[in-house]
Amino acid sequence: MKDTKERLLTIATRLFAVCGYEGVSTRELARRAGVNLSAITYYFGSKRELYNAVIARAGEEIGKTFPSFGNLADAEALTPAEAGRELKALLGRLFIFLCESGLSDDMAGLVLRELMHPTEAYGRIYAGVFEPVHKKLCALAGKAADLPADSPETLILAHTLLGQVFIFRLHREILLRRLEIGGYDEKTRSEILKIVYRNCDAVLNAAKEARDA
Repeated sequence: MKDTKERLLTIATRLFAVCGYEGVSTRELARRAGVNLSAITYYFGSKRELYNAVIARAGEEIGKTFPSFGNLADAEALTPAEAGRELKALLGRLFIFLCESGLSDDMAGLVLRELMHPTEAYGRIYAGVFEPVHKKLCALAGKAADLPADSPETLILAHTLLGQVFIFRLHREILLRRLEIGGYDEKTRSEILKIVYRNCDAVLNAAKEARDA
């Protein structure tokens, strides 16, 4: 029985990641999982509850590997230069999490689909994962650029920095094909992070110059 439930969750994660909630029927889920259609109702009650269970499991899996903030200093206690260094360190850890942590393509695809096409389940991932990360980025970026952490400018600035990391997972295949490599090797990872950090410095410096103008 446990195997049946786990198989449904695994197959549902894969199908929902590729096709979205509306693009997957319960009949197809059951067929691909090799179980009776009634098993979905028995274990989850409905397709919606199965999707919610998939999202909940995604949150749990992400929580096991997502960068901890335990050793990140409080932004208010930092100098602007220190905040800038902490900000780059966090961006580096986010890159490692997204591209090298062992986060499966199915799980990553599911989360990225929720980011691009939020369902009612998105709130769980947002509250548990993305909101805390975004707030930490804003706190560090605000301190580094001498801006209020909750100002619209700081939120957009932090979002810009976050986006340049996400792009390396979202459009990974484009870069791998252009570089003619099968994955992010140590040399490529080092080059990516060097450019990410350089871009971070440029964005922060531009924000400071605009503030002082």
